[in-house]
Amino acid sequence: MRTIARYGATLALLAACGTELRAAPPAPRDYADPLAWLCRPERPNACGADLSSTVLTGEGSYHVEAWSADPAAPVDCFYVYPTVSTDHGVNSDLAAGPEEANTARIQFARFGSVCRTFAPIYRQVTIAGVMAGDSKALADGYALAFEDVSAAWSYYLAHDNKGRGVVLIGHSQGAGMLTRLLAEIESTDARQQIVSALLVGTRFQVRRGSDTGGSLQTLHLCRSAQHIRCVVTYSSFRADYVPSVVSPSDALTIAACTNPANLIAGGRGDVHAYLVAKGHGINEASLEAGPWTDPPIPIATPFVQVPGLLSARCSEGATDQRLLITVQSDTAGVRLDDIVGDVVVNGNRIDDWGLHFIDIDLMLGNLIDLVRQQTQSYLGSATQQTRWSD
Repeated sequence: MRTIARYGATLALLAACGTELRAAPPAPRDYADPLAWLCRPERPNACGADLSSTVLTGEGSYHVEAWSADPAAPVDCFYVYPTVSTDHGVNSDLAAGPEEANTARIQFARFGSVCRTFAPIYRQVTIAGVMAGDSKALADGYALAFEDVSAAWSYYLAHDNKGRGVVLIGHSQGAGMLTRLLAEIESTDARQQIVSALLVGTRFQVRRGSDTGGSLQTLHLCRSAQHIRCVVTYSSFRADYVPSVVSPSDALTIAACTNPANLIAGGRGDVHAYLVAKGHGINEASLEAGPWTDPPIPIATPFVQVPGLLSARCSEGATDQRLLITVQSDTAGVRLDDIVGDVVVNGNRIDDWGLHFIDIDLMLGNLIDLVRQQTQSYLGSATQQTRWSD
């Protein structure tokens, strides 16, 4: 799991306040209750928000792109959100706060154009729980969080799925939860219903020189938009990123990178980002977004697209592969040639934490296009096979 301590400014604030950890109350995990979900088809909540975006060119011209969900989407998406809870216990409670709802809105709701959306509330390990650094408490906390995710998945399969294909989507702690869930799914009949798994902002392991082995045994990395029952995974960094500590490369596995903008080779591809137009995004430790042009253009939508500004490619280091994001400068334009999303603590950018806050935001358009194509492959294949035999 990618280091959760990236939520640096919030963690520092908690430490300064001497936050007292309290055990989460023994809340029931009844996923038959619609209130136990951030998003469900009949109760969209966080997934029913305004997702319109302003498409802003380098020259400063712009137009508004509307958005709507597809009520007839042929597959489902099951999402587990990252570490965002500001509750005071090691584990959060089951009452979603604005941080959970906002994160689902930013990272997940837009998938409603290609799938029915399901997002359970779970007793995740909180920011304060991570900050405490108690290994036994953390192990117990992650075990409790996984119990909820597993229970939500079981309820979904029994009552909602009805044989439909499903895309699993998770970021950071959520990606770690889904990796563990997939390790169980691999040996069950439900494996046949996996369209793909988007496991973002995590250290998903494969054997060196291979597309499998490591975190999972049979599910491979996706190397084409036509592949199904496979994994898309990456952690994003600025293109000039240089690790502060160089680790030896003698491990048998490596953290993988699959570039949603260029799955086949992992080489350069154009980024289709949906960025928060103003505010802090999923966590207040990130920098304020906007203005987007000089002079400023008023942006009335909650999201912005910046076509042509960003590109991405996978790059291999000693112990991991990274998705490197290049900001393509246009000195003649009025659009500003930069983005926010770095972790900043006491005014200093923490490069080793990369662009973790906007891992999904950066590639959201690419990921949605990918799910659309994989869905067609899933539905169009009589045997629902990848190029790898089962």
